[in-house]
Amino acid sequence: LSDSQSFTSKGLGVDYASEATYFEVGASVSFAMGIDRTYQPGDMQGFPIQGVGLNASLMGGVSLDALGVPLMIFGNYMKIPSMSYGSMSGSLNNWGVHAQLRLFGPDRQTTLTKVLLRWGGIAITTGIDSSHMALGLNKKIKSTFAFDNPQTTLAVTADSNATFDVDMTTRSIPLEVTTSLRLLTLLTVYGGLGFDWQLGGSSDMNLDVSAAMAGNSPQTGPVDLGTASVRAKYSADPSSAKIRGILGVQVNLWLLRVFTQINVTNSNPMMASLAAGLRLAY
Repeated sequence: LSDSQSFTSKGLGVDYASEATYFEVGASVSFAMGIDRTYQPGDMQGFPIQGVGLNASLMGGVSLDALGVPLMIFGNYMKIPSMSYGSMSGSLNNWGVHAQLRLFGPDRQTTLTKVLLRWGGIAITTGIDSSHMALGLNKKIKSTFAFDNPQTTLAVTADSNATFDVDMTTRSIPLEVTTSLRLLTLLTVYGGLGFDWQLGGSSDMNLDVSAAMAGNSPQTGPVDLGTASVRAKYSADPSSAKIRGILGVQVNLWLLRVFTQINVTNSNPMMASLAAGLRLAY
């Protein structure tokens, strides 16, 4: 869960393809999951999905190119307070600050060759990502089962209240090297490599189930069986560092940019995220 939530930050706050001259603003969403590479179909002891994460953010960027500095400064932020839907609740907040150095970028003169195919140069990006998500489930569960012993058979009813909470916080410093190709001014394809240093964070899980149990015997009638409870706590830190691949496609419609991007690691569990969004670049 920690690794998945950390992975959702990738692609939310930085633009690798627009080459904005002055500024840009936008919004994007991201979904990530961890996949067990050793899982075999039909394996009843395992499950291929190891963890999932979800994120969304608003972003903005300012170019310093007008000052003669080939640098973009990006910032992103989103805060969704705790909301409830039925028996579930959740909250989300994230922020990030990044700087992107552009090397060997194209000049702004338009020629036939550059209209057909234009290389975007090399972009080196670093900064900090922070993400927090809390999920909760509070649900009443009623179950009935038979309990056999040498004297009699009891029909047992367990009336329980179950609470399940997950709290995930991740912070990381990325270092990314990317490049891009623009085709017919309409389509941009970009990709590269990224490396993430984790700056702490944790994933805390709490499970609490308490049930009042009552039985009904054909011989003695109702029987009070007392209460049963299960409590579990677990904490885990995200992986210290990961190398990932970056690949994205962007459609350029005058000032509007529509993009989708994937990030993938080759670790186990293998991490994969999908981000998509809209941006206005000028």
